[in-house]
Amino acid sequence: MTLNNPAYLDIVIYRGITLQPIVITVTDSNSNPVNLTGWQVAWGTNTFSGLASITNPSAGQITIQAGRSLTQSLPVGEKPWDAILLSNGGVAMGPFIYGVVTVKETLSPMFP
Repeated sequence: MTLNNPAYLDIVIYRGITLQPIVITVTDSNSNPVNLTGWQVAWGTNTFSGLASITNPSAGQITIQAGRSLTQSLPVGEKPWDAILLSNGGVAMGPFIYGVVTVKETLSPMFP
């Protein structure tokens, strides 16, 4: 995913089920990883946020994930989402990735 060329990614989350890690590598126009040391990432919809974090700064990696207890509280439905970066120099960039997140109920009974 190139920093100045937003990527598109749809995500499906089932309530009460762990969203396995989705690892995104931020690259520059030459396909080199952007060093995200000291940077911040903001990920969100208009109703929930906070599923992304910078997990390997020197490799430019951001991970989107959510545990079972978090997904259990998400509202069912489709929401547009995006993510922006704040550089260590205070410059906001993005959205660098966007898409639709769909939260669904499972049909199987949940475990306690």
